[in-house]
Amino acid sequence: MAVNLTTLFTRWGKMLFALNTLNTARLTTVPDEIQDVLDEFASASAAILSTVDNLPDAIPAWQSGTGSIATELQASFQALLVQMVKDDNVQPDDALLTAYDELLRQMDASSDTVDASVVAGTATADAGNTGTGAFLVSVKRGDGRSEENLYAEDVRFICTARGESATFSFAGEPTVDYLSEQWPDGSGCSGSVTVITSDDSLADNGGFEDEDDISDVPDGWEVIVGTPGTTFRITEPEVQTVVISGTPTLGTYALVFTNAAGKVQITGPLDFDADGGTVQAALNALIGAEGWTIDTTGTSPNYTHTITMLDGPGGNVTQLSSMASATFNGTIGHATTTVGGESFRGSKSLEFIGGATLNAIQIPLADLTAATAYACNIWAKVSSVPGAGDFRICLWDGSAVVNDDQGVANSLTVNCPGLTTNWAAQKVMFQTPSVMPPVLYLRIELTTALSGGVSLYLDELAFDAADLLYIGGPNAKLFSGSTQWEVADAFTLAMTNDRAGEFQTGVFRAIQSPERLLPSNAAAGETISDALVS
Repeated sequence: MAVNLTTLFTRWGKMLFALNTLNTARLTTVPDEIQDVLDEFASASAAILSTVDNLPDAIPAWQSGTGSIATELQASFQALLVQMVKDDNVQPDDALLTAYDELLRQMDASSDTVDASVVAGTATADAGNTGTGAFLVSVKRGDGRSEENLYAEDVRFICTARGESATFSFAGEPTVDYLSEQWPDGSGCSGSVTVITSDDSLADNGGFEDEDDISDVPDGWEVIVGTPGTTFRITEPEVQTVVISGTPTLGTYALVFTNAAGKVQITGPLDFDADGGTVQAALNALIGAEGWTIDTTGTSPNYTHTITMLDGPGGNVTQLSSMASATFNGTIGHATTTVGGESFRGSKSLEFIGGATLNAIQIPLADLTAATAYACNIWAKVSSVPGAGDFRICLWDGSAVVNDDQGVANSLTVNCPGLTTNWAAQKVMFQTPSVMPPVLYLRIELTTALSGGVSLYLDELAFDAADLLYIGGPNAKLFSGSTQWEVADAFTLAMTNDRAGEFQTGVFRAIQSPERLLPSNAAAGETISDALVS
């Protein structure tokens, strides 16, 4: 047997229409009519006007009083579902959600659907932001379905703790009761999220900094197609030298570094004969130079300090300079021996070299949760705009791209001719299937050959579970950029919901289980018509 969906939804439709009619009367019809009465007294004397003094206060009292009708409609709506499901198929208990889950199961089995609501979300950065990271928002649930119950509202994100792994607090618009004539207003959501970097990623070594095991192969990654050092490679970090000559015997000097944010920093005073360890410690105390290493050669005090700028600010590091005391009686020289510039963050990046080879690398992902949204971002640029080439980042099961539960491929394909010589974020939200494959990889590959003579640079890959703003709401993720987020940096997340699915919306209001959705159809092919809400 099965629940008679025609009977159930016809009865539900009458109840929802009654609720809609009641709320229209509470929100507009009656208040508008009372206002028409008051308008007739606009030019009346004070004595005459006093005859309608109590009418404005009567409106909210009446609105509140009619709330009992809405509550009774809701109770009848819920009781009808429980009873019709019980009449069809006795359940373990008489709980509302037990009956609702059985209804959803039967509708899935019979491929019955209601009209879908269309939802969307857009994140816009405030014009005055300092940080240059990326914001990803998705209106899909972990199972790949759209979150048709989300609220149309603006959610504000404001940075409350600076840094690469900054913290943003968020808040949506005020919420109202499900049965109120003011519904829907906002979600009332609030909380905080942490910005993710490649250091925090579930995909290790997403900054491609470590290549200790095999030269030009990022540690932890597997080479599927391509030749390390020939068709792809890891770029070199910037190397600069500081040369002390002239056999100084007196004075001090300091090194001057301008970091990625344009901040000029100066080391503490260094003695004329400071050794490599002392110079490295002074540089490591500067923001953006914490990971730099020094190899020192020569004989005191005529040292050559060779600085490898690891884990730095990214890009072509500004040439160091120096300041010497009046008593310093030697010479200080500066030079760049290896020019960096092809890293977004840190000191290295992954370079795919143009030609016929469709390079492909992948890294295993462990302990991912089924039917869950995961956010992924990678920064990309090209040495010059190519005539051809596409690269893809995807979830891979060892032989094919993994689909979500709606049959949609978990992949993002980027057209390389659309890239520039400036770094740009490439963002995608993945939804893992409810039945996970035995192995799962994050894969980066060229799917169309990149034009010869052109290099594709990739850096700062970050992969993590998405942040669900509220149950039934959007998934979001903030990623770090080349410049750190600062306190008061902000975004506005504008969410929309056309509420076109009257049954989807009405059942949500009556049952109030935002994580549950009626099976729906967005292509005008639903089997249960919204025309029943009449």
